[in-house]
Amino acid sequence: MILASAYAHELPQYGLKVGLTNYAAAYCTGLLLARRVLKKLEMDEEYQGNVEATGEDFSVEPAESRRPFRALLDVGLLRTTTGNRVFGALKGALDGGIDIPHSEKRFAGFNKDSKQLDAEVHRKYIYGGHVAAYMRTLMEDEPEKYQTHFSEYIKAGVEPDNIEEVYKKVHAAIRADPNPKKTAKQPPKEHKRYNLKKLTYDQRRQKLIESIEFHSSTTSQYFVSSPYKARLPPYYQSSQTFISSKILSLTFLHSHSNKWCAVGARDKLISEPAGITRTHDEGFLLVLRRFIGMLDPAMCPRSTVIIPGLLRSKNEMEATLQSSQSDLLRWKNEYEAALQSCQRHILTQEENVWKWKNYYVISWLVAIILLAFFI
Repeated sequence: MILASAYAHELPQYGLKVGLTNYAAAYCTGLLLARRVLKKLEMDEEYQGNVEATGEDFSVEPAESRRPFRALLDVGLLRTTTGNRVFGALKGALDGGIDIPHSEKRFAGFNKDSKQLDAEVHRKYIYGGHVAAYMRTLMEDEPEKYQTHFSEYIKAGVEPDNIEEVYKKVHAAIRADPNPKKTAKQPPKEHKRYNLKKLTYDQRRQKLIESIEFHSSTTSQYFVSSPYKARLPPYYQSSQTFISSKILSLTFLHSHSNKWCAVGARDKLISEPAGITRTHDEGFLLVLRRFIGMLDPAMCPRSTVIIPGLLRSKNEMEATLQSSQSDLLRWKNEYEAALQSCQRHILTQEENVWKWKNYYVISWLVAIILLAFFI
């Protein structure tokens, strides 16, 4: 359970507009957290803490009625070096009135040689004195860098001479009202869409119904206005019944295509309204084309440009792959041939070595026999 929380981005509500990441801002955040916790527990009047930060070590003393609120500092994976900002937040929480076990060895200003905390140096860090010193150095040595590095300070009217007063006002504002303030959230920005908005199920269903009705009405007008209607069986005399089912329409077109030429001479032109003349095959193809158009619309111009390019790339990749495979096969055959040649050469050398060994042995035997004979 989270009892309370405080963040540095809340400090502008208390008068600190710039410098939200330094040691002094960490102190303000710790002070805000301490006063907020005690305010929630109704202990803020009893435990005021260290009202004026002097830089010296401070530990809250227990009162007569209630013990002070005790907390433990968890630094996580943070390096606990001397002067780290987390210890600035610790100092702020201590001055805010919370009891936290600690040691002064990690506060800014602690001298490891003398083993003592320099309260003046620590106070300078609490009130942003180190920032003011750096601002004065840049103003004297590098004015251009000062203008860019501290541009937000300049806009907010924060100068090296009044930076301590700014932090004192922030401390006073935090003690006056540490309660979190609700800020009005800005409405999310409308981003430009580069793709189509996803339709719901009802929208897709309505769109499909409208498309079917449009194509059905177009096809029904053709059948109603053409002499083909008179040649249809009685059940299909009604164009609405004929167009009500796409599957039934396609089946009917295939099953009755041969019956349309029963009236009149075969392969003769059949007159249509508006002076249009078509053969029964042309009429069937026209209706079939209109029917299929409902299911497979024409390709958009962009598709006619992209798809051939994709096919060419695919063909080039296949050709490259085939060439690589042929080269690999050729290299494999050459390697096997070279390997066989090496093996044959090795066998030949081994045979020659064996022959020379036999020759040397026989020569020695003959020499020994001749030597023994003459001796």
